[in-house]
Amino acid sequence: KGLEKIYPFIFIDGIRFKTREDGYSKEVSVYIVLGINLEGQKEVIGFYIGESETSKMLLNVLNDIKTMGCEKIFVISCDNLPGISNAIKATYTNTDIQKCAVHQNRNIFKFVNYKEVKIFILDMKKIY
Repeated sequence: KGLEKIYPFIFIDGIRFKTREDGYSKEVSVYIVLGINLEGQKEVIGFYIGESETSKMLLNVLNDIKTMGCEKIFVISCDNLPGISNAIKATYTNTDIQKCAVHQNRNIFKFVNYKEVKIFILDMKKIY
């Protein structure tokens, strides 16, 4: 069975692993793609292994998803590394890009003094 024609939401993220090949240690990136279909059910769309997390790798992943039958994605949640937006727009022109909440928080906390993190979190809970 191929993929759904439409996915309202897709999460894409990569994780780095150390592997051994021919007696040598090397790092690889594994992209994990999770979709939410029109019925609201989660689907694992695929795992993709590459040398690193790059826009070129993501472009290959998105082209594969398109080849498997997915014609439209409303929102893609990703880490939005440099070039990722271009890769998404090249394959799914009208797709909105949402920076993953985990990555947003990591970026926010870079600018918060370590001693003030607890206060900052409590203040954020009051707002939301």
